Amino acid sequence: RVLEDGALLENQRAQWQEQATGSLFNKRARVLSRSRAKSLTKVAGGGTLCSSHLDFEY
Repeated sequence: RVLEDGALLENQRAQWQEQATGSLFNKRARVLSRSRAKSLTKVAGGGTLCSSHLDFEY
């Protein structure tokens, strides 16, 4: 019985660790996505990053 409980706890611990790792990466992805969305909004709003002001001579 004790060995069964130990195996069950090991399994649960592995699942929790996997879930925690996934949520950490999800948080990082949200941060990157949010900052990218902000920079794209700045570009669309006439910010300094807009490439439509470039002049190409041939």
